[in-house]
Formats: sequence, C-alpha cells, structure tokens
Amino acid sequence: MTKKLFSAVWCLDASDKYFLGASSSICSCMKYHGDDILYHIITSKELTAFQKDIVNRITRTYGQEIEIVKLNGISAFKGYSRSWPPIVYARLLIGDHFKLPYMAIDADVLFFSKIDDISFLTPEKPIASLCDSAQIKKGKMEKLNNAFGSTMDKYLNGGVLFVLPGTIHKRVVPEFLKKHGKHPALEHNEQDIVNIIFSGKTQYYPDGYGLLLYNRSKKWKNERINEIMGGGGYKFVHIFEKQWVETSVFYELHKSYLYEIGINSDAIVENV
Repeated sequence: MTKKLFSAVWCLDASDKYFLGASSSICSCMKYHGDDILYHIITSKELTAFQKDIVNRITRTYGQEIEIVKLNGISAFKGYSRSWPPIVYARLLIGDHFKLPYMAIDADVLFFSKIDDISFLTPEKPIASLCDSAQIKKGKMEKLNNAFGSTMDKYLNGGVLFVLPGTIHKRVVPEFLKKHGKHPALEHNEQDIVNIIFSGKTQYYPDGYGLLLYNRSKKWKNERINEIMGGGGYKFVHIFEKQWVETSVFYELHKSYLYEIGINSDAIVENV
C-alpha cells in the first residue's frame, strides 16, 4: 500500500442539495491527488439513499474509497452554534481519529493542483490555514484577545484547516464551550475556538497553496479569478460564492464534475 500524505475530510450533515453541491469539492480533490491521500466524510446522521448514490458515483469515477465516519453527540452543540450548524464543530472533534495529518475542507473549496508537500506543519506550528483578513480588518483578533486573554497574532479561516495528528483532542471543544460557550465575543463557532486555544501554534499556508476568494474589491476579485481560470497560482481556492449557485463564476466547473460522475445537474437540482 502506498504511504498516504494526509487525510482529506469533509464534514457534511445537511440536505441532499448541499451534499450534491459539495461533491465537486471532493471530485476536484480526487482529480489532483488520486491515491496519494485518504478521503473521509464526517456526519452525525445516516446518509440518505441519494447521498449514498453520490458517494458511489464519485468512488467509481475516480477509483478511490471514501470512509464515512459517524460522529455521535453533535446535537449537544446546537445551543452554541451561531454562524453555522453544529456539524462545523466536527473538524475539532476528530483529531483522535486520524494518525495522519488531516485537512478539514469546506464544501465551497475547489482544488486546482496537488498538495505534495506538508513539511510546513511542525510540532511547534501544527495547525495551518488561510489568513481570514476580512475578519482581522473588523478587529476580530483584538476582540478575542481582550475577551479570553489569548495572545493571537494570526487569525485562521476554518474552511481549509490542516492539523497534525495528536494536536486537537476531542475534549477541547466541550471543555471550552462549557466555560465560554455563551460569550458574546464568539461569533464564528469552531473558527474562533481554534484561534483562541491554539494561538501561538498556528500558521498561514506558504505562498501558492491557497486563496480565500472573498469580496475584497471587484477589481481584486476579478484579477484573482483570471489567475485561477488561467491555471496558475493556487493549489486550492476557498471561493465563498458557492460553486453550485448558478451566478457563481465556478458554476460551469461544478457542473462539469457532476457530468463526470454521471449526473445531469440541470435535471436533478429541481428534484433535490
């Protein structure tokens, strides 16, 4: 068996339509990484028949297996979830499951080339992601540092979180929420928590790894889109505008992945 570099993880516990949308993220990752990595879907519910069909189509098309990991007890976090459903906490509850580094990937992340070097992850800096500069500009770091006595000098986006094994234990989130879960400074669920608890142990991805494609300015965004579509610059992009929404510039790419796994998206979306 070929030694795997890391585990790619999607936490999906939503509607069939959202699951279908996320499938292009998984497909794009498989397209570029093949059998060099492992693939996982974390859920707190049994997959529906439709979702099982999507998984089977993806695995048949790309020849890779997807491990479905059932995570119990997620509903206990419902009262603490302000921005997203409780399943977002899963990425901080699964560290004990993996012996490899794992990359927790949001549904609106697409890959454009292969990650083949993760040596930037070290015991001193075991957690990496993209810089969430939009939140930094809103004073997020100062707000959290003042509220919780943390000393963060970076603020990571939670959507493409890379973690060394043994770094985040499943008790961390429940213990933190028990003490601070109702604090008004907590706005972005697991993203705030990982930045608070692990301040000093986090890092941004090296240049050329990824891009957070938010609405910084129309000119900036259009320039980055041209770079991406031109095939240069980034291994993955967290695109924010969901690729399965027809107005997204990535919608046609999303549809092409659906066609690749044997789905006519125009016909099926109405029935999901």
